[in-house]
Amino acid sequence: HRELSEIVIDLMAVFGTHLSALARLVPNVRLLIPELDEVCPDHGVRDAEINLGSVYFILQLFTRVVSSKSHPIMLFLDDLQWADSASLEVLQYIMSDPYVCIYIVGSYRTNEVQTDHPVFRLTKALEATNVHVTKVNLDGMGIDDVNHIISDALGIFPRICMPLSQLVLRKTKGNPLFVLECLRSLVDRDLLQYSVRARRWVWDTGTIGAEDIADNVCELLTTKMTGLPGSTQFALKIASCFGTTLDSKVVKTLMSASPNYSNFEREMDKATNDGFLDKDHLTSSYRFVHDKVREAAYGLIQEDERNEFHSSIGRLLHYGVGICPVWTQSRATLYVAPNLDLWGEIDLPGILL
Repeated sequence: HRELSEIVIDLMAVFGTHLSALARLVPNVRLLIPELDEVCPDHGVRDAEINLGSVYFILQLFTRVVSSKSHPIMLFLDDLQWADSASLEVLQYIMSDPYVCIYIVGSYRTNEVQTDHPVFRLTKALEATNVHVTKVNLDGMGIDDVNHIISDALGIFPRICMPLSQLVLRKTKGNPLFVLECLRSLVDRDLLQYSVRARRWVWDTGTIGAEDIADNVCELLTTKMTGLPGSTQFALKIASCFGTTLDSKVVKTLMSASPNYSNFEREMDKATNDGFLDKDHLTSSYRFVHDKVREAAYGLIQEDERNEFHSSIGRLLHYGVGICPVWTQSRATLYVAPNLDLWGEIDLPGILL
């Protein structure tokens, strides 16, 4: 508590009347300084008035204040293959600052980036400024690891399930999520069954080897999702438009804004029971169990329908501002636009972008 008090004092000293600008970028600052609005009113400054240069400077000052050699900042940033140049430039700006004590671990899928991807420009720029960069290549699991997982899951000696493990490895290339989903798929298709007589799981390697199993985890998950009721598929499609996490306020706003969403929470709970989502029972928010699950759910929406899909949700949230006061008009739009390229294609009257 004492250290937090010192950080609050330092933040107020460094930012002064500009603390409200920091709160726009790091909203949790308000938890440290509940009286922020009284001390530093933002005078109605819009998000659009904080340019990229200001973002660099504000975040740099913030990381300088909250980090030290005795208490460095540790960040893990997953899925950098989806990061844009501007976001990675902010990272470069902060990591190149000699007065910031920060350790960042970033991960990306090598099969989803090209040689000109911004993540490679980031590592080169950091190395050019003498920032130490360590690269670790994580390959798929080997046969022993896959066999250990399957042996543990089925409660069978490793030597007995080795033939099954070899089949699964050949089809999944050792991808951990793919291995688990492949096993679930085999059970769903009765290719992997529990025998009461033998008191263990049984299978036929010849039958499994001849089966047409999806070539990647997204295809496998999509096939599984298409077997769900249409109403549950619709809920997953909606949730996928918000990224990997869906806030409970969004759920309540949608349910209040349109009768088409009256059963939305119930369908989300069904998807949770089917293993596609996790529900935080404290906040009632939902999270896809893996980003590949979210990707598969988003893939259920036809490409030529996606803009209209986002637009319809945006309109509901836009007009739901009065129903659920947590929403501002611009925030409603930001919640559902997958990238800035859609701004010119999504029509939300009355919203200032």
